[in-house]
Amino acid sequence: GGILVRRGCELSSPAEDERLSTGAFLLEQEILGERLRYLRLSGTGPPTGWVSLRVKEKPMLQARALSRKLRVLALHGAPSNSNVMKFQSAALRKVAGEDFEWIFLDGPCEWQPVPGATQMNFAERTAMEKAIAKEKPFV
Repeated sequence: GGILVRRGCELSSPAEDERLSTGAFLLEQEILGERLRYLRLSGTGPPTGWVSLRVKEKPMLQARALSRKLRVLALHGAPSNSNVMKFQSAALRKVAGEDFEWIFLDGPCEWQPVPGATQMNFAERTAMEKAIAKEKPFV
């Protein structure tokens, strides 16, 4: 079962070793004629590729509008906070576009530097890190 996936748009391009699972959730990247280039968001099969929209007049895919945006929970490490995580993920969020809702949380315990420490996770935060943190404590 499943849908045949090809590496290129042409029907003559090589097929992927595995098929796209029935019910997989796809993000449309491009449509050329009756061919769709996708990014797989859920299900199994190749993470990206080209599929036919119809085979012998039978639809292979079903369009479905999202009732809400996909959510991404962004958790920071220590010592950090949600403002630092927002700064660090800015390029990724820009590439992801408006299709995602980003959720940034702060950890529960305030972090304190170890006096005299030189290792990154224990040393006092730099002026740049403090500016990015925007007065929020490091946790």
